[in-house]
Amino acid sequence: MNSSLKIGIVGLGNLGWNLGLKLTKSGYNIHQIVTSRQPQNKEFGKLINAQILNRINDLDNDLNLIFICRSDNLIKTSIEELVAHNGLKNDCVVVHTSGSTTQFATRFIDGVFYPFQTFTAGFEANWNDVPIFTESEIETQKQVLNEIATTIGGSVKQLTDEQRKMLHIAGVFSSNFPNHLIRLIFDFLRMNNLDTRLVQPLMAEAIRKGFELGPENSQTGPAIRNDIEILENHLDSLEQHPEMKEFYSLFTKGIQNL
Repeated sequence: MNSSLKIGIVGLGNLGWNLGLKLTKSGYNIHQIVTSRQPQNKEFGKLINAQILNRINDLDNDLNLIFICRSDNLIKTSIEELVAHNGLKNDCVVVHTSGSTTQFATRFIDGVFYPFQTFTAGFEANWNDVPIFTESEIETQKQVLNEIATTIGGSVKQLTDEQRKMLHIAGVFSSNFPNHLIRLIFDFLRMNNLDTRLVQPLMAEAIRKGFELGPENSQTGPAIRNDIEILENHLDSLEQHPEMKEFYSLFTKGIQNL
């Protein structure tokens, strides 16, 4: 591990927070972090011994590596600000962390460091065996990114820009959409005076079976059995929950059409 690297992070949202914390715990030096929420993040800066800044122009000129951890629509602006910041030395490696932005869609990007995991600021993520997709046209830079990925516990993978974009879409289906369903389920349970924890073992087992047996071999329930009476009864019970009713009908049709 090259602990002498001076690292900067631009953006302290869900990924920036977790990446900064994990890199620090893995022995790396997070020197500076640029965030628009400077006062709120001063405590985090103290936690990982990093200077909190509110402008890219304030970054030191001797950084070795900068992670752009802002949302996709802000990557181009961030790069333009870095390009205008002539104080950065020429061998400073700048990478973005986006799933759907091509490696060289903007000037001055040296590579990609894309962890395929869900992150929430303030909630320490599990990095064990997380696929981390690295890209760079310069072999020495790719080696640095790969070393960082393995040091923090990830599993280094390679994809084309198009494959990474398709994986990002799969990630939305794998994480963001199920999380929304969990929210709907929790609201439904609470409205019916039921403990939300009751569904946790069921959901965990459904996911385990899906991966171990294959989803085509593990589907159960009234839709796959074509139990019309139960399906209609459930839909009647969901009259006061239109979004859940819509999802129930959609997924039922999807299961029956396989």
